[in-house]
Amino acid sequence: MPSMPRLLLRLFLLAALAAVILLPRAHDLDTFLTADEKQWAANTGNFLRRLSFGEWDLLLQLPHPGVTTQWIGAPTIFSASWAVKKLPLALAGSLLIGAVAYVFARLWGRRSAFLLALLLALNPVRVAHTRVYAMDALLALFVLLSLGLF
Repeated sequence: MPSMPRLLLRLFLLAALAAVILLPRAHDLDTFLTADEKQWAANTGNFLRRLSFGEWDLLLQLPHPGVTTQWIGAPTIFSASWAVKKLPLALAGSLLIGAVAYVFARLWGRRSAFLLALLLALNPVRVAHTRVYAMDALLALFVLLSLGLF
């Protein structure tokens, strides 16, 4: 069992890492809107409506289903604020980075996983994609998590 100062240091590093992961994703989410975010929100609304009426055969939507994005975005779909609509996806992306770090800590050790989490958290392209109402960032993180679990 680690000593108290060592435990406090670990808790501090974990809290700092969580802040570094979450803050860039959750800050000022309504700054921009990409071309396809309105379509994603519409698909999520259609998904929720069809799910509530039991229209199972109509849940698959084009150009691709993106069901994970629709499930995650469903609780806030009726909000008028894009920041509120995007928040669940930003939180899910942050949690996935944490899950990836945990899995890779078990594989490579804590230091390597901490570095991996920092790289994923601070990569500008990853930050930008996790702030968009779309499935791309979630898909990439789920693939990385799957590779770690494989």
